[in-house]
Amino acid sequence: MLPRVVTALREWRGRPETLAGRFEAYPLELAGIEDQQTLWERSARNLILQVTDRTGRGSG
Repeated sequence: MLPRVVTALREWRGRPETLAGRFEAYPLELAGIEDQQTLWERSARNLILQVTDRTGRGSG
């Protein structure tokens, strides 16, 4: 049973770590939001797609 718990915890921890990596990959400056609108939209789309893929498009 312990190996299953460890596997589940590693999987869970991987989710926020992956999201943190995405935020680092798409650094956005609030001061220049008008100039970066397309980048903001693409970044948001990519983050949403990753979360929905990870959660199976469920309520998670």
